Amino acid sequence: MPIQQTYYLNAPSLGSATAVFYDAALSVCAADGFYGDGVITREQVGCVLLPQQDCPFCGTSCSPIGEVIIGEDTAIYSLSVDTGTNPTDIGAIIIEFNPNSIPNGIKATLNTNTYNELSSVNYGYLASSVPGTFTYIGATASNCGEYGSGHTNEYEINEYDGITWNNTGDSIYVTLDAAYTILTPSAPDKCIMVVPKLNNSFNTLIVDTLLACYPDDYASIIVHCPQRLRSFTGSTAEADDTIRCALPTNVTYYVAAVNGTNPFLGLYDWVFTDSFGQNKLADGKYKTNFLILPNDTIEVQNGVIISISQTC
Repeated sequence: MPIQQTYYLNAPSLGSATAVFYDAALSVCAADGFYGDGVITREQVGCVLLPQQDCPFCGTSCSPIGEVIIGEDTAIYSLSVDTGTNPTDIGAIIIEFNPNSIPNGIKATLNTNTYNELSSVNYGYLASSVPGTFTYIGATASNCGEYGSGHTNEYEINEYDGITWNNTGDSIYVTLDAAYTILTPSAPDKCIMVVPKLNNSFNTLIVDTLLACYPDDYASIIVHCPQRLRSFTGSTAEADDTIRCALPTNVTYYVAAVNGTNPFLGLYDWVFTDSFGQNKLADGKYKTNFLILPNDTIEVQNGVIISISQTC
């Protein structure tokens, strides 16, 4: 259930307000997220309230949603996904994002937590260096000059109704900063983002995609319902080959596959210390038996496997 808390509005009601604040002086904006008064629900983004929605807001169910194709016009495409309310509807939400060649920005929000880290099947870890922002990915040669330019542009907001995208009539300003831009020599192809859902206090996942180049080559999103990640066992981290090879492989870790195929780990797979995908495995080299022989060692950086080798 939503958490009851006192907030302050700059108008008599949530319907007429333009922003939500933490304090009566209206000096501290409330965090991005959804706010409701029992009748309507409105999302706040950057201290600006978006249009109201009927309460309760459920979004498109993650179960039958399938692949969603982003429009080709420059805009923000906001996909709301109902991740379920059953006791079993917890775990890691896997988002598959394929920008194709023309760059797109992406971020996902669950409750007030924003996620922007991806792992590409071709290039591995791709993420803005600034938490909470869009991560702009795509092929360098397909950039129209906007991504990384530092321009601040106004983008209309489109929402998905389960069938098509609809213009909400609202817009926000977004900066195309170089710190958010991680372009690659060719298309990154499928990229995996992991969003941990620890409980059912908040069930609506918002996946925002930003397109700054026209026309787009139809980026796509697939959101999988939350599930506990598959486990595997390995050693503790150890840089020295001789010491690592003598270590037992009795520590349980968890994987979100990018290139791996069960039961084997693959290059650029996400690895975690918990089944929700909340805590990334620390940087280092680990021995494991969950590799195609003769390999026995993975090297991890930023929670992603960056090399697989035989060292023992």
